[in-house]
Amino acid sequence: MRWLDPQKLVKQFLRGDYDLEQINFYTTDINALYPGDKSPARQREYYKALMTIDGINIIKGRFSKNPTSMPAYPITCIQNADGTTSIKKLNVLKTEEKRSDVNIAAHLVRDACLNQFDMAVLVSNDSDLLEPLRITHSLGRKFLILSPFEKYCYDFVSEFSAQCMRKIQENHIIAAQFPDEIRDVTNTLIAKRPAKWS
Repeated sequence: MRWLDPQKLVKQFLRGDYDLEQINFYTTDINALYPGDKSPARQREYYKALMTIDGINIIKGRFSKNPTSMPAYPITCIQNADGTTSIKKLNVLKTEEKRSDVNIAAHLVRDACLNQFDMAVLVSNDSDLLEPLRITHSLGRKFLILSPFEKYCYDFVSEFSAQCMRKIQENHIIAAQFPDEIRDVTNTLIAKRPAKWS
């Protein structure tokens, strides 16, 4: 979903009686994984594009990268010299986005309790958000789950009506791209799609 305009995406799923008033974009600043890694620069360019949307809040978590040892796949057993058996492991660099799920959950429940929306739109398929969605539902607040995956999260399907869920298809993504170049009223370049994302 690179170079995606979230406003254009969500508007494709809203009925005419809803206006999109605010977008909370949950992310984290990524770190370079190797010398010359251009990923952080591409992300900064994307931030510039996002900031051209009225009413957007970029809410950042934390990027974690830790070397760790994990089982190789497929699982391979090793016979040790002392007669014991162990699993072959590989050293990997594990990267994770921290806090974003908690931020989404906390803000959704807060805004539901304060009656801050007529309907919330959640772009996610993460079962960790089941409980905050349950709370939102119990408060009588409407929500729409937009899944970026082929299959809906099982917990969502078993808990909520199909009317609360939609799948994001390729045609939705294509229709929701920022222009390759974003310019202001004076024709000054604000943001440009990174070449790798073309």
